[in-house]
Amino acid sequence: MNTLEHLTLSVIALSIKILSKNKLLIMNYHRVHNSQDLFFDSDLDGDSFNWQMQLISQYLIPSGLSDAMQKLDNEKLPGGSVVITFDDGYKDNIEAALPILQSNNIVATFFVATHFLNGGIMWNDVIIESIKQCDKDVINLQGIGLGEYPLGSKEEKLYAIEQTIKHVKYKNLEQRETALDVIKQTCAVELPNDLMMNDSEVVALFEAGMEIGGHTNKHPILLSETDELVTEEISLGKEYLEKLLNTSLTSFAFPNGKSKLDYQDKHIKILEKIGFKYALTTNWGVNIKGEDPLELKRFTPWDNTKIGFLLRILKLHLFYK
Repeated sequence: MNTLEHLTLSVIALSIKILSKNKLLIMNYHRVHNSQDLFFDSDLDGDSFNWQMQLISQYLIPSGLSDAMQKLDNEKLPGGSVVITFDDGYKDNIEAALPILQSNNIVATFFVATHFLNGGIMWNDVIIESIKQCDKDVINLQGIGLGEYPLGSKEEKLYAIEQTIKHVKYKNLEQRETALDVIKQTCAVELPNDLMMNDSEVVALFEAGMEIGGHTNKHPILLSETDELVTEEISLGKEYLEKLLNTSLTSFAFPNGKSKLDYQDKHIKILEKIGFKYALTTNWGVNIKGEDPLELKRFTPWDNTKIGFLLRILKLHLFYK
């Protein structure tokens, strides 16, 4: 890093700290890929995640979720505070992300969908891996209400994946499973069984000082399910992790996480009844004292330059509450 870049980053960081006293920014990640297995242009690899965490560690103030929320409640949260979170429970969270977090002295919170541990595969990855590995020239997905998709190029596969995920995402769990069965039969490929963590890896994250939170059992869109099934899904995930870690879970992340589209106020009440203290959404913004701690805002970074990354954070504090 040259002197001018360091000076620019320092000025941006100082502006963030001045603007953000007693304001909490929570960042949302899912995976940290090996640079050799990137399929989507937006996928994050280890090198990119490393420089992002180095920036946060050097110029801002990383904090664990529980500690940051306590300081926010007491109006003692320093400007520039950032919480790092991961959703779903991918194996690369411990293999790739954890060493980077540890080298930068950052405590992150990992929200785990428990059904997919120990050799399972997320519903979206069934679609991605099935279509990505399929060697057919064309697939016919009329069985799930779609049409034919050519798969002759990476671009065609990306389009087929995008359209299929969009079509399946808001189905309830039963409908989703039916659709996934059709996709698997149509593509006829061997799906990976090593994308997600196993129990011992979740324990290892926890013992390394990371925080663990709930993310349901099978990752349903809450608004697509009955209240009874939502309660069961949230409770199953919480009980599984509490037994595994011998601790009480206080935080939860909504699957998908958009207000009114993926969850409603009634789901916040369910979380409160089950015993969660904090719940994280994917609604953009920063968090201030007095807002509902069961509807915390998050932000997913995407800038690929250091200055752009910090400027994005500055803009959030300027324009989003």
